[in-house]
Amino acid sequence: RELVPSPVVVAGDGVDLLRANTRPKTTHVIVFDTETTGREHDARIVEIAAARVRLSDGAVESLWSQLVNPGCAIPRDVSAIHGITDAAVRGCPSIAQVLPVFLRACVSRALPLVAHNAAFDLARVMHEAQRCDVALPGTIAVHCSLEASRKLHRTVGHGLAVVAARYGVIVADAHRAEGDVRMLAAVLPHLLRRPDAASRDFRECFPLKAML
Repeated sequence: RELVPSPVVVAGDGVDLLRANTRPKTTHVIVFDTETTGREHDARIVEIAAARVRLSDGAVESLWSQLVNPGCAIPRDVSAIHGITDAAVRGCPSIAQVLPVFLRACVSRALPLVAHNAAFDLARVMHEAQRCDVALPGTIAVHCSLEASRKLHRTVGHGLAVVAARYGVIVADAHRAEGDVRMLAAVLPHLLRRPDAASRDFRECFPLKAML
């Protein structure tokens, strides 16, 4: 009997839609965010938060947040943005103590990570890891929701607060790591409902930035 090749239905950008529909879909991700002493290349982390998020509805199933003593003064103009002061982090653990906990949790959950403007958070994590001699596992995929928003919603304005407002998402404590994690968690399902994301997995819509 003659074998008939499986049909291929191709989207405008070349994606095989039938094959995309049958491959396993990502159901959960870990959303993470950092707050720092500034935007310089050597800025220190003062807070980090991460949450396990269900992509179908943005539900936060678990959340972890930790203030970090950066070992240096936090500039006043930066404190005015995120509200984290020298007094708030006095007595908190250092990033050398916190970063291994964060990385072990990510490895054990074996889920993709996503951050808004992931390049910034990645640079901070990588700098701190090098500074404190913390080994990076190299197995944690980190994706960028900022780039996904630019790709899926071709309009002006893709900062997290702007994207959240576009979808009617309101979360308290913006500019704090936990608040921004909750905001991004609520935004993700909206981005994945965009027409260009239909029938695709999260990993096809959210660009991979690096492996931590």
